Amino acid sequence: MKATVAGTPSAVMASPVLNTIDPGAPMIISDIDHTIVTVHHIWFMLRRIEKVPPMADAARVLALLARTHQILYLTARSFWQIPKTVQWLAAHDFPTGPLIYRDTPPLLIPAGRYKSLALRRLRNRFTNIRWGIGDRLADVAAYADNNITPILIGNRSDAGRCAHVAQNWLDVERIITGSAGDPRIRDGSTAP
Repeated sequence: MKATVAGTPSAVMASPVLNTIDPGAPMIISDIDHTIVTVHHIWFMLRRIEKVPPMADAARVLALLARTHQILYLTARSFWQIPKTVQWLAAHDFPTGPLIYRDTPPLLIPAGRYKSLALRRLRNRFTNIRWGIGDRLADVAAYADNNITPILIGNRSDAGRCAHVAQNWLDVERIITGSAGDPRIRDGSTAP
């Protein structure tokens, strides 16, 4: 697991980045591919940054949530994809936050397993991770395995009761801010 500062043009790839975060600060973790960016990481690498659109409202909602939560990005992308990822986040006005990425070859550890292990290490260090947002059931499982309230984004009917389901980022905003449903979910303390 490596970390860099996302949302800033310079990519300082070092785990000391995590030392700048208050371990008790409320935190939201977001996946990248098909969660805040519209394409898979392979297509992302083949296009110019300005040709890769973010998911509608993702940057605005995360910026709003960054007023009260530390935003952290977690991806199974490999280290060589990180400089362009950091540039893309900055170009699309995503809030600054640590970007945790894979430092092992993708074939050795599947993405879901990698994320679960990374989240376990983060959970040991940060006690107030309230929400995890992703587009895959493996993301939901990784968050749930680490006692993080999961939000599954996309048109999904297979989530069951294991996660909040958001069709889009406006739904994510409503779920986290509590503007719809049970207001106790604002802090991520109630189970889905």
